[in-house]
Amino acid sequence: MKNFKKIITMGFVLLIVMLSKPVMAVGIGSFADVPNFSVVIGDSIYTLEYANDLNNASLINEAVVKNKGDIFIKTDDNGWIKNSNGTQVSKESVNISTIKYNNGQEVVSSVPVTSKVTQIQVNKALTKNGTNTATFTYKILDQTGLDITKTIPASQINAIASVSSTVVLDPLTATGTITYNSIADIGTSINVTLTDKINGSTINVVMLPPAVETYAPKVNKIIVTSTELRTSGDIGYALYSIYDQYGNDVTNTSLGTNVTFSSNIGVVKSINGSLTITANAGIKYSMLNSVVITGSDSITGVSTTATLGVTIAGSTQIGTLSNIILTTLTNADGKTLTAGDTSDVFYAGYVAIDVNGKLTTNYDLMSQGLILTGDHMLTTSTPNVIAQLVRDPSDGAKGLIKVTATSDKIAVDMPIVIMAITASKTSQLSTTLKKQSAVVTFILAYPSESISSGESVLIPFTALDQNGRIITKFSELNGMVTLTGATLEENLDGTASVKNNKIYSNGTDSIHIDITAITQTGKYSSITIVIK
Repeated sequence: MKNFKKIITMGFVLLIVMLSKPVMAVGIGSFADVPNFSVVIGDSIYTLEYANDLNNASLINEAVVKNKGDIFIKTDDNGWIKNSNGTQVSKESVNISTIKYNNGQEVVSSVPVTSKVTQIQVNKALTKNGTNTATFTYKILDQTGLDITKTIPASQINAIASVSSTVVLDPLTATGTITYNSIADIGTSINVTLTDKINGSTINVVMLPPAVETYAPKVNKIIVTSTELRTSGDIGYALYSIYDQYGNDVTNTSLGTNVTFSSNIGVVKSINGSLTITANAGIKYSMLNSVVITGSDSITGVSTTATLGVTIAGSTQIGTLSNIILTTLTNADGKTLTAGDTSDVFYAGYVAIDVNGKLTTNYDLMSQGLILTGDHMLTTSTPNVIAQLVRDPSDGAKGLIKVTATSDKIAVDMPIVIMAITASKTSQLSTTLKKQSAVVTFILAYPSESISSGESVLIPFTALDQNGRIITKFSELNGMVTLTGATLEENLDGTASVKNNKIYSNGTDSIHIDITAITQTGKYSSITIVIK
């Protein structure tokens, strides 16, 4: 039972920020298919919840004994944590192809038989890639939200466009190709209807804008996003981003690998938006006020030069941590990190190891072991996001990494990087800051009460943003929806109400009034009310 207790101990550390996710009972073909925080013991894989459940103690103990105590936990895409000593090991340390059991059940090579097509998401960017052809991408989700696109044959989904054409779906690439019978139609907006042939239900009807011709992306801008070089010993750390001509972040793509960086004081290594500068022999960061960093793309010749002030690790940074690994970003309500939304709090999961090789969540050890600035701030790639070491409200001895968005707005979704730096190690967490909430759906419903002449009553409505989040705040709806026959009003608590405009009738006959709502994205909703 000694090894089982180690799993429980690690489970408690990782579950502090509620990071455990269930492993779906599907075939596992590669390291990438293994969800984070999965436990692998020999030929079996378990969720942390399952491994920490005392009801499964005998099964886990049997597996531990059988495999001589070797237990591995996947914490991120970089590799595994070996439970016996808390060290990180490479992806190849576990042979994924030998996994036969998932939470005690034999794994299979396809989605569960209970899965069914529930939602089809379509990217509205229609790309012209031929004289009379254009493509779009799509994703099919089952009732649990699992992406099952590759398992649903094209023959199961009926795709029909509103113009004379053929639509062919390729599940392997998640791409739909529209072949127009008339070249003139490629420049018009069209509707594509997607129907599941098995149950005959229409899953989605999406309006696609006119197809636009695109050109191969190329590096257009290189930005060193850090405003200072944070150093520890002879190593400095900074962040960077790379964008193509369309404004897309290509830092972590093949385009980004053509960009190289150099510095006037040492050797620069760049990977996935992170710069590590090792000072040349004889150079001490403590003697420097600033450092010049130059980045250039070997294909396009695009370049940038940045001068960063040097920040030396504070006197409180005394090396109490030997390593820290950032894992995933979570929110207790399952919300998405969104620009301008300062009220939603997220936490970055982590695995921290002290100088004795033991896992720790101690706030004081983290405060002394991490390189922080200001009010215990970690490094982020954009000022639109703040990452801060704070005490756990329920246990002041424990440290949490709190992440929030600032009130600033952005034009498009923005990839961001959060970096944790110790005296000898660095770890980064990549995520996306979503564009601030925008009303994309506004649905009116019929009032629950009758309406008399001269009365104004509540008209129920449902408003959703681009992330499917329900919007109720007047500040987020005002100006985003055009109402006819009704008015948007602000309640005392800041929420919004819709009320019909007062209509006076001098006769005995009822009056029928249409109320409509149109969002800035063109979504339309209408009801007809009766004024008695």
